[in-house]
Amino acid sequence: MRKVDNNDPKQSEEAKKAASKWVVHFKGMNTENISLGFLNNLEYGLGKDRFSLTPYDEFLSLSYTVRERLIERWIMTRQQYHKQNVKRIYYLSMEFLMGRLLANNIMNLGLHGPCEEAIRELGMDMEDILDQEFDADWVTAVLAGWRPVFWIPWQPSNCPPLATVSVMNSEFSIRK
Repeated sequence: MRKVDNNDPKQSEEAKKAASKWVVHFKGMNTENISLGFLNNLEYGLGKDRFSLTPYDEFLSLSYTVRERLIERWIMTRQQYHKQNVKRIYYLSMEFLMGRLLANNIMNLGLHGPCEEAIRELGMDMEDILDQEFDADWVTAVLAGWRPVFWIPWQPSNCPPLATVSVMNSEFSIRK
């Protein structure tokens, strides 16, 4: 993608217009917007209505609603990093006992009140929805098919040590 500078008179109006379409438009964080997002994800994301709805569908719809708001903030953070040309450090943690993430993300975004109110107004119970999430622990991960495998392959003595991690059919290598 070409870099667009809106202050540069040499760049075409078409390029400036195209760049303006990439601006993040935040979804609302209030009860009404959470409710609309929930119903939108339920109908258009999951293809469900109030007659075919299951408790797990409620969980997925709320998860997608929270994820949309979280992703908007991730994008904004990445844009700030890009503008400021900051250095990043990537850390691969092998800790797998994260717990339940939906309630944590709702709390971290400051959405507990609006989410609980929106869910209650729709005639559902927030605790019942949160109970649908599986714990992200080793047992659940293995049962779900996530089998992290760690090994240090044999290498000739002239090669630097290499540790390889294979997680969900993706390989990551770390050289010392």
